[in-house]
Amino acid sequence: MRRREFITVFGSAAIAWPIVARAQKDTRPAYIGFISGLDSAGAAGFIDAFFQGLAALGYVKPSTLKFDALFAGSDLDRIPALVDELERRRVDVIVTHAAATESVVRGHRTIPAVYEFSADPASLGIATDLAHPLFNATGITLMLAELNSKRLELLHKIVPDLRHIAVIANPLHPGVELERRDSENKAS
Repeated sequence: MRRREFITVFGSAAIAWPIVARAQKDTRPAYIGFISGLDSAGAAGFIDAFFQGLAALGYVKPSTLKFDALFAGSDLDRIPALVDELERRRVDVIVTHAAATESVVRGHRTIPAVYEFSADPASLGIATDLAHPLFNATGITLMLAELNSKRLELLHKIVPDLRHIAVIANPLHPGVELERRDSENKAS
């Protein structure tokens, strides 16, 4: 299964839990607030896949879905104000994406949150472990540090005399230090 398909299926199912509970009592459209640490262009692929997953569950704008998206544009200091704005709008659930996740999850207490990002929720303190989320939030991590040894093995097979590897990473990525340490340890 491709990453986008996985995100679509998981994200849609995770979003559905608070909506289904509310839908049993209410006939108004589900109201989803979305916050990304990126700009709208950077989050467009995720949002497209997310809407496809919601549509597969019968949620389409405007009859059964209302959707507000807010973007930090890589300025993570803006996230608390964006969370406050969605709380004022009284969304049913906040979906968070990428580097905004930690701040969103820690920054709200009343609205459930569903996250997708590539960091370790336990090391960030937003989950006890992958099976035990905290702060009225749940989600998925796409961090695959456990694949670092396989990546290094493949590089060594391709270039047997390889001695130095450079890794380019996004410094805003919440898992960048964990990934770096893990790669260095497995390369030793």
